[in-house]
Amino acid sequence: MIATISKSISRLRLKKNRRITAATLMIFCITSPQQAEAEQPKHQQPGAVQTTGHIPTTSNLQMTFNTYKDNQTGISFVYPKGWKENQDRDKNCLIKFCGATADGANGEIALNKYDDAPDNTRCEQVKKFMDDFVYPKLQNFKRLQDQRVAIGPNRKIPAFLEDVSFTMAGMNFQQRAVFFDTKSGRYSLMMTSPAATFNSLTPIYNHVLLNLRTLDARETAAGLNGKRSNKIESAANSVKLSPFQSSITPVTFSYPDDWSVQETGNKNEPIIIKGKNADGIGAQINLYRGDMHPWFTLENMADSLEKEFFEAQKSFRRVSRQQQNFGNLSKVNGIIQENSFENNGAHVKQMVAMFSHNDKCYALCIYAPNWKENDMRLLFNKMLATVQVQE
Repeated sequence: MIATISKSISRLRLKKNRRITAATLMIFCITSPQQAEAEQPKHQQPGAVQTTGHIPTTSNLQMTFNTYKDNQTGISFVYPKGWKENQDRDKNCLIKFCGATADGANGEIALNKYDDAPDNTRCEQVKKFMDDFVYPKLQNFKRLQDQRVAIGPNRKIPAFLEDVSFTMAGMNFQQRAVFFDTKSGRYSLMMTSPAATFNSLTPIYNHVLLNLRTLDARETAAGLNGKRSNKIESAANSVKLSPFQSSITPVTFSYPDDWSVQETGNKNEPIIIKGKNADGIGAQINLYRGDMHPWFTLENMADSLEKEFFEAQKSFRRVSRQQQNFGNLSKVNGIIQENSFENNGAHVKQMVAMFSHNDKCYALCIYAPNWKENDMRLLFNKMLATVQVQE
């Protein structure tokens, strides 16, 4: 689960053990689910409410990858060239690769199989076991996001994605764990890095997930709990986009062509675009702009916007937040945040892309009451793929 990341981070040393090993954490998984029933989860961190997520495509990675294939399980995935197999594995780990990027960011990718669980156990139950009995025992454990996603080249493998953070040997780590089923068993792919550099490795980890293949995985578009709504797919994918460009802002992007654009003349909110979704529910796209503090990072900016604007909304809840590249040719680096709140008695979903350019920060957001999550998320991702910032 945690690779011998410490082996790649020379300054990290344990008093009792020479390095962090996967067994350090996964020792708890040796306990069978039947044994665990006698226990009660202690100090469980409630974390984020599970939602449906989308793993962004990463097309501009300046690195090459090798392919690992397990003929017995039929699972294959890519990993950065130069990363080495680590033999220090616990009983659940099939393979583990550790290494560092050209910028010195250390990471680990580990494929795990859970043979101790009964044959009818699904990956969702394995994940719940981890949530109830393993993660809560970690120091400073926090669940950052909890989502249902689709992985693989065609996004046809249903999976559960969970981002967590914790402290070990005085060092903060962040981990992305993705649980999925095949006919041969229950698996997880766990990607772990020091918390300070996890965001820089996220595009690599997403690339790994979108290139994971299985010979006999339950690769159906049925999703995790029954058939996926064709209406949601067709509603978002059938939307035609028109390009928006204006002399008042260097930011360009596309929006639904039957929505109306208003240039407000307000320097902090120069653009408002209003329209309706396929079910006739009103929605709005806003582009906000403000001065960027010279000492602010993207994370500082996101925290500031959340505190000043988002938290004021009734029943506000941050669903997820992650730093990633997006836009045309993935040239824009920013933070994507999903929020929910109440407005006039209606449940409102909001998605925001925050980024900076020169001395300005920008927030491109879409929100609407009672709009289906998948429909809104797909439309937002289509918009994000068109974002450009003119020099």
